[in-house]
Amino acid sequence: MKLTHSLSAVGLALALLSPLSGKSLLPADPIALDSLRTFKSPSKNWVLASDIGGDPRRSKALTAIPGTGVLVNVAPNKSGEHLTSTWEHGDIELSFEFLMPQESNSGIYLMGRYELQLLDSWGVEEPGVHDCGAIYERWITEKKEGYEGTAPLVNATRAPGLWQTMRILFQAPRFDKKGKKIANARFLEVEHNGFLIHKDVEVTGPTRGAEWPKEAATGPIQIQGNHGPIAFRNITKRPFDLTTEVTLQDVQSKVSRRKNAAVTKDDEEAPTEDLPSATAANIDPGALGESTHFTVTYTGKINIPNSGTYAFDAVSRGTINLSVNDQPVLIPINPGVRFVPIELKAGLHPFKLEYTHGRWNKPQLDLFVEGPRVARQILDTASAKMEAREMAQALTAAMADEEKPVAKSKKEKRTEIIVAPPADGIRLQRGFTPFDPRKRLYSISVGSSTGVHYAYDFDTATILRTWNGPFLDLFEFWDGRAHNQLTKHIGPDLTFHDRPTIALLESGQHDWPVETDAMWSAEGYTLDAKGNPTFLSRLADIEISDRIVAATSPRRLDRHLTLQGDHTSWMTGILLAEAPTITLEANGNSYIIGDRSYYLDVPASNKAKPFIRRINGRDQLVLFPSKSGKDVKLSYTLVW
Repeated sequence: MKLTHSLSAVGLALALLSPLSGKSLLPADPIALDSLRTFKSPSKNWVLASDIGGDPRRSKALTAIPGTGVLVNVAPNKSGEHLTSTWEHGDIELSFEFLMPQESNSGIYLMGRYELQLLDSWGVEEPGVHDCGAIYERWITEKKEGYEGTAPLVNATRAPGLWQTMRILFQAPRFDKKGKKIANARFLEVEHNGFLIHKDVEVTGPTRGAEWPKEAATGPIQIQGNHGPIAFRNITKRPFDLTTEVTLQDVQSKVSRRKNAAVTKDDEEAPTEDLPSATAANIDPGALGESTHFTVTYTGKINIPNSGTYAFDAVSRGTINLSVNDQPVLIPINPGVRFVPIELKAGLHPFKLEYTHGRWNKPQLDLFVEGPRVARQILDTASAKMEAREMAQALTAAMADEEKPVAKSKKEKRTEIIVAPPADGIRLQRGFTPFDPRKRLYSISVGSSTGVHYAYDFDTATILRTWNGPFLDLFEFWDGRAHNQLTKHIGPDLTFHDRPTIALLESGQHDWPVETDAMWSAEGYTLDAKGNPTFLSRLADIEISDRIVAATSPRRLDRHLTLQGDHTSWMTGILLAEAPTITLEANGNSYIIGDRSYYLDVPASNKAKPFIRRINGRDQLVLFPSKSGKDVKLSYTLVW
């Protein structure tokens, strides 16, 4: 028991220094796939390819197209051998894309000991410890039973034959000078298809099937090769040491604030006052006692541990300017910040940070930094990080002693408002939908009890994205008196284009418009008995109904479009999909959209048949109905 508590205390302290959710800004080290030289004695079941052919959506095999850049295990189940890297790692961020055919099974062993399961789990509603993305169970040989293991928070698996992404932040076990383990291995973060499925999961020892049952400070990557075909590409690694910190010191803060804010409504005319400089224990604009219309300037020194390229980042409700050595490293844009990489030598460097807060929301600022062998981490003073560590260790020590009660923590600030559909129905939520390059103001999110949801744009009659999971986080919608009104989706998503679904084109050679036609009008929606909406709109004299139904087993969106009325002299077009490439499958009714991003199925019973056209370097799947005056009906299904 003492060992367990000791491991927990050290592990929790290290977790405070762990990378936080967010895309790394600096490029990782790619694993070359122009040959198999980075792997030890690869067996014949591992080959290189330029792409995947055949029909992995319906087949249990993978066809490797000759070339390089893609690593493929072509061995069927119950055959083949594992593949082991020539290099070893400790703390690491490992990222890769993978593709699996129907019913295949594989896995990635971190350090050759701790497996993250890779499996065709598409269609599984409640994933377990054997499903894709699970941290695999440990095993008691004598009893022939498993224990521990952690299921993913949600099933983020895509359909067979589609490329998927995985990002793993892993913390190696720690050993003292005598070789005694003092902290267990941890999966700090695992993102499957862009969604966080694990957060700080401790693994007490090697999982079932590990090549090396004895733990060590470093070990190789091993890929399971005896349970079925799998393909990999874009494998990258980012080695680091989680105990390496970047800290701030000698920090001073100076506040300039609006004086007598009620005197004038013109921000530029409002008088301001400067408060005296003060020593700052940490970087926290919310702790200054100011609420609106102020600027705080922090100055001091930043302690850089390793020489090399560094990148800074910020999550904030204000405007940020950050410079190091008088060079800008964070520049404000709308929204957010733009980072500028900087070369820094190990040692102390002066910094200046300006945070300007306006009228809405509570002040908030989180700074991040990453660099050579330095994981992405919160940037703050050494004392602030030490205080957090001591608090965590004290809490863990109290938990270890059953006779000492654990002190109640202060009430945490609310940072999320989760809403879900009813148990057997549909939930509609109006709001602004975040979308690149601009948020969609006239949109709605539709949540289904099936667990499959989507966002729809009234302006363009376009399905902006779909996702599976809980549904929405409305914290940003309501925070600051609903100033932002942003509906943040929760779950692994698939994002589509935002061009109008239905448009008028002068000819078939013209590109699809990016804006809604002046003769377009959205006219609301109706609901069926289960609450599924049918969206209504009009384009000139054409009345449009757009019925969308979310379903699972398999996961999909079924769409039914009907156009009624007189067409104009221009061509009426329906845009089903747009991507760099669109490929018609052998059955003549299904399409692979993009680089195996998703499938689009058109029923054979459809009288109207879409076709692929190439225009301005992109493929578009379109339908141009005839001007016969007859109703046009088109049904299709999105599968991912």
